[in-house]
Amino acid sequence: RFTPMSGQDQTGPIPYDPQEPVASQVLSSFHQSLMNLHPAETAPSSSSEPYIDSYLLHSPLNSLEATLEAWRVLEGLVDRGLVRRIGLSNVYDPQIFKALFSAARIKPSILQNRWHFSTGHDREEGEEEEARGITYQPFWSLTGNPRLLVSPPVQDIAVRRKLTSAQVVYGFIKQGMGIPGLEAAVLCGTTDETHMREAVEVASRAEGTWEEAELEMVRKEVYGE
Repeated sequence: RFTPMSGQDQTGPIPYDPQEPVASQVLSSFHQSLMNLHPAETAPSSSSEPYIDSYLLHSPLNSLEATLEAWRVLEGLVDRGLVRRIGLSNVYDPQIFKALFSAARIKPSILQNRWHFSTGHDREEGEEEEARGITYQPFWSLTGNPRLLVSPPVQDIAVRRKLTSAQVVYGFIKQGMGIPGLEAAVLCGTTDETHMREAVEVASRAEGTWEEAELEMVRKEVYGE
């Protein structure tokens, strides 16, 4: 992800010169990521063409103009075959998302946001017409929702299906959180191998893991419907 100065930990190294124009900052940051992820392939003797699967703006910049300037650089990286998919992160104002989506030549294909009650669990973004065709990647889905993990609907499904509460929440996310047409991906930040395997198990299952009534139970718990 390209992280603007507002989100940088300035006690450590910054992968660009903050005095440079936005476009130069994005390019410098991207090439640093490319070198970190493909150290062997970036050597002069390499015959392969390194690329990054997805590259995101860590957050909107301090103005729509600056955000669009950064986005145009991401579009250029796609044109050059250096990135496969581009997207956004930490966008909690639907109007910003709609404005960038409208102006973009290459539309965002990923939206990665904190999934939490303080943002309405991104319900409004998920139901926007622009969200169709975008993979929604919620993070903080367990840490930010401790009450959901112990809620009666989640506990009931966990007992009946012999799963952990975390797996039930991940399964709910994987099926688009009950929002018709929404594609979602499970992000798991655990460092525990057992928890990793449990997350992969439920995230790898085919569509239709939960019955419609089960989805509705969890959806009511999350959105209060």
